[in-house]
Amino acid sequence: RYTTLCFTEQRRIEMEQLVKAKDAATALGMGIGSLYRLARTGKISGVYSVGPKLSGLRFDLEEIRLSLRRPVKLEEEAS
Repeated sequence: RYTTLCFTEQRRIEMEQLVKAKDAATALGMGIGSLYRLARTGKISGVYSVGPKLSGLRFDLEEIRLSLRRPVKLEEEAS
């Protein structure tokens, strides 16, 4: 579900652009629970597993904002 980061130089630079759940939720104007729910269900991208046991999550705000802007598929009205 989540992208796993390895610690190469390029990834270290990318890690600096990632934020914790509380900061991401605040920046996006939503609750932490909502953010975790969207991540768990795969409705947003830009969620990365981090840490020695890969149990932590970090969020890329740009990727999440793009995910949230995707058009919603509306069901056709029954005739």
